[in-house]
Amino acid sequence: MTSVVGSVYTRWGREDCPSNGTELVYTGKIHCYGNWHQEYYGRLAANANKHAAGSEYVCVDHMAQYRKGGGSNANGKLFFKVEAKCGSLPCPPYYDTAPMSCVVCFK
Repeated sequence: MTSVVGSVYTRWGREDCPSNGTELVYTGKIHCYGNWHQEYYGRLAANANKHAAGSEYVCVDHMAQYRKGGGSNANGKLFFKVEAKCGSLPCPPYYDTAPMSCVVCFK
């Protein structure tokens, strides 16, 4: 039996992710520009600052569902919301400590 501890984020509730050509993730937005088409929108997430492991930003679907499985907690990779910080970002349009939105767009 294989055990996987860490993060597994599957888009659209599928094990595989179809390729639709060029794909972009826009942060701070929930709509795509121009002739780009929306796959989904959600919240930006990443590893916590205090964790030693490396991390990258992930756009987590606003309709994300958990994956049914074991009842144990291996405390693997955890996703935390990414918050806006005024001063680093212009406020407005952002708001201090508000969760960052994101959208995944394709052509």
